[in-house]
Amino acid sequence: MQCNCMASLDRNIWHSSISLPTKLLLYRGFILPVILYGAETWSSTRQLARNLDAFDHWCLRCILRISSWRARIMNAVVCRRTDQPPLTYIIRRPATRLKFFGHIARADPPMDHIGALRACVAPLTRDWNRRSG
Repeated sequence: MQCNCMASLDRNIWHSSISLPTKLLLYRGFILPVILYGAETWSSTRQLARNLDAFDHWCLRCILRISSWRARIMNAVVCRRTDQPPLTYIIRRPATRLKFFGHIARADPPMDHIGALRACVAPLTRDWNRRSG
């Protein structure tokens, strides 16, 4: 069952008479940023990649008005028609993760995430021992 927001998108935008380039601009401008919010920090798993790509292809198929799975149109063809790379490719681009690192590296020193970054990057002291158990 779709949530109300997706049903509203389906009814009011994807199945409307808006041109395909405009629908793709709406998708890239409003849907993708919401999906990709915080993607720089996600641990990339196969299941997450499958779920993201499935949602992405579902949205693109709605935009192209491919409603039946019996049409046998491959995901690569859908990506080619919309000129949209898969979401997993967008997330795995090095530039995406480097933007996030640059944001953290330029932050004020008293902030918590700067302390966490320094703790991860700094070598352990010689007398450090892991706690037992």
